[in-house]
Amino acid sequence: MLFRSVNKTFTPTLFAEFVSSWARWWFDRRGLSNGFDPTQLGFPPYLAANSKALGIPSIAPGEMASLGAYNNEHDIADRVEIKANVSKVSGKHTFKFGALYDLGKYISNLHSSADGTYSFSKAFTQGPSPFNGALESGFGYASYLLGTMSSGAHNPGELHSFFTQPYFGFYFQDDYKVTPKLSLNLGIRWDDETPRTERNNQIANFNFTGTATLPNGTIVRGGPMYPGVGGLPRGYWNANHKNFAPRLGFAYSLTNATVLRGGYGMFYANAWGSGRNGNGMPATGFVCSTPVATSLNNGLTPYAVLSNPFPTGFCTPSGSTAGLLTNLGQAMDMIDRNQKVPYAESWDFDIQRRLPTNTVFEIAYSGSRGIHLAGTEEYDQLNPQYMKLGAQLNSSVPNPFYGVITTGTLSLPTITLGQSLRPYPQFLSVTSKNATYGASTYHAMFLRVEHRFSNGFGVLVSYTLSKLIDDVIPSLTGFPGENFSSSPPQNYYNLRGERALASWDTPQTLAISAVYELPFGPGKPLLNWGGAPGKIVGGWQVEGIALFQSGSPLQITGGNDSGTFAGTQRPNSNGRDAALSGPVTDRLGEYFDTSAFSLNAPFTFGNVPRMMPNLRGPGTANVDLSIFKNIRVNDKFRLQLRAQASNSFNRVQFAFPNTTITSSLFGVISAQLNTPRDIQLALRLQF
Repeated sequence: MLFRSVNKTFTPTLFAEFVSSWARWWFDRRGLSNGFDPTQLGFPPYLAANSKALGIPSIAPGEMASLGAYNNEHDIADRVEIKANVSKVSGKHTFKFGALYDLGKYISNLHSSADGTYSFSKAFTQGPSPFNGALESGFGYASYLLGTMSSGAHNPGELHSFFTQPYFGFYFQDDYKVTPKLSLNLGIRWDDETPRTERNNQIANFNFTGTATLPNGTIVRGGPMYPGVGGLPRGYWNANHKNFAPRLGFAYSLTNATVLRGGYGMFYANAWGSGRNGNGMPATGFVCSTPVATSLNNGLTPYAVLSNPFPTGFCTPSGSTAGLLTNLGQAMDMIDRNQKVPYAESWDFDIQRRLPTNTVFEIAYSGSRGIHLAGTEEYDQLNPQYMKLGAQLNSSVPNPFYGVITTGTLSLPTITLGQSLRPYPQFLSVTSKNATYGASTYHAMFLRVEHRFSNGFGVLVSYTLSKLIDDVIPSLTGFPGENFSSSPPQNYYNLRGERALASWDTPQTLAISAVYELPFGPGKPLLNWGGAPGKIVGGWQVEGIALFQSGSPLQITGGNDSGTFAGTQRPNSNGRDAALSGPVTDRLGEYFDTSAFSLNAPFTFGNVPRMMPNLRGPGTANVDLSIFKNIRVNDKFRLQLRAQASNSFNRVQFAFPNTTITSSLFGVISAQLNTPRDIQLALRLQF
């Protein structure tokens, strides 16, 4: 990383800062099995012959951990930034304005699981009938022994691209001292993150209304289109240069000890950060992943098996020359050209009061509204109006694409009635992982009491009571160390039905931090000794941090297939509150009342909400303690001896229970989320 900053004072009231930086992120990963021929494991020779790279395939045999996986990744990301900030003081006003130019570049060369991923569930070993499986029957490992897969793909991860995206920003702000008691902050910001481009125009969009004629005369609607081809701009979403974000804030001294503060602002999101995660850079048509045809009738009978996983061959990338007919018979991942820039509106009101003994009390309200939040959307879901056909959706009808599509399930003489009724039946799916249809609402009350460090003691206590609601779970969710749910919507025709508590809603959080300098040694009230004894008993300090937090809501998933090629399936609830009381340790085998849920009938949607409003995972209660001693060696050097204990009371933080109704472990907590007590000793020389 290179960084350069220059500060310049032009006059006593005009000064500026100029900053330039360049940062490079480099990542390279190679799998231990690279070069291994999967034919040695019993896979057919055609698998190795058609794989762009060789390694041990990824196999997930039911309830067991995944085995194998090939990885070959080489990524380079560059970020160049140039900005200037200027301040001008004029009477009661302090004007601030600045500009920013940012250029992001990203090179990706990826082969992930090139010779296949193969997963197994208990579906094909679960009875008593294909339409109604008993919860206690079936075993994923048994399905693995039979070779009947639940899902799989050949060459599922591949990307060889060079991306560029400039960003321009400008802001203006006026800090206005209206009166000695009242200050205003008025400002506006303009953000212009120009649409990302790919050097070879390999990123796919989708034309929802265009038509094309197949060689056999069949007319199809919809298909890929590519930036920079056929008159489309090179950016792979439509530009929006109207992203103006106002800011307003005030501070008012009600008395010498009480201050009121408030503000409002709009904040636009940055689209660059996700990189290729969540398939945010879909090179459909230039790379090709062939899914395993596990069944031709929605799971009634198996078709492809592990010993012959691709009996109908592999898809071949065609580039963009075929236009709307690109990638026929395959899954279609794309970027919607009409996607919006996500943004948030935030507002708050705050009261601070200075109390005696160097203590501050604060109470605040904070709210926000997220707009155009990104999530997964499946544009090729069968309209739910056809669910009334029931089992007829699995019946076979003549394939209008027979002889034109040559690989995959859509190359066979017949397809299912359900597939033929999809909006774009020539594809297995039409998916955007960055569809900006979502919204969120957040309200919170915040309390804080702080005794600022004095007389050897300081403490900070903060409490938050909040509620977060949204209708979208992004493709990537959660933070390191957290356990958040993620799933696509159950029914894309009813996105309003996804509105529920957010998967990371945490209604109550209490945090306490304290530091105490022990009252021993020179200058202290106790054992005020000089010389060596004073150095031994003095200089000791104790610190502690405690965090108590509610658990986030649970998501109950699994159920019979709705037959609509939709997202995450959810079961039914009988309306009874499934929450159970008592210590978590008494509920490890049944954390909640599992009898409150049942499988939905085939060809229906379950009535369970996306996130359960009254079921939460185990909360957090953690205390970290440390004690250290400062030893002054001389005027320049000081030694610090430190002992720290994370999770000091060795409290178990249980993981979430299993929330998949079709699992034999439904409702069971089988893991620990945190680590046991960790004690560290350190000796540090400070100078």
